[in-house]
Amino acid sequence: MKTNRTLTKWLTVLAFSMTSLTTLTAFAQGSLTPPGAPVPTMKTLAQMEPRTPISSAPFTITNSGSYYLTTNLTVSSGNAITITTNNVTLDLNGFTIASTTPSAAGTGVLLAGGNANIAILNGFITGGVTNNGSVYGGSGFGYGIFYSGTIPRTCGCHIFQCPDA
Repeated sequence: MKTNRTLTKWLTVLAFSMTSLTTLTAFAQGSLTPPGAPVPTMKTLAQMEPRTPISSAPFTITNSGSYYLTTNLTVSSGNAITITTNNVTLDLNGFTIASTTPSAAGTGVLLAGGNANIAILNGFITGGVTNNGSVYGGSGFGYGIFYSGTIPRTCGCHIFQCPDA
């Protein structure tokens, strides 16, 4: 009877191990050897949001998109950057737009036309112009950012409040 129990134990262990082996092979996912060398899986910033560099002024933006400065910009007269279209992001990238004109004239960034959805960020527009009771004096830009068009009812320009009409 003792032999019968020992035999039963061994048969139980054998049956359990075969069941476990079958279960383990049922969940196998394939070879662990990679099919080839690793490749990049992330997209670059240029692929996610193509950006156009601006390295000199004056510069006119006529197409929607994203633009960024690559250096400080200085103009001796007129406007530094003119935007004539909608849906533009202008990243000053920490740089400065400046003017050396001797009297208050020109604009750092001129929004010309019925612009909507304009974002200007991450930088400085500088000049030495002062306002003495609506009389502008000194050197530099007459305006840092100026909008020369009519503001549409549903404007998306981030620096202006739409009028109630």
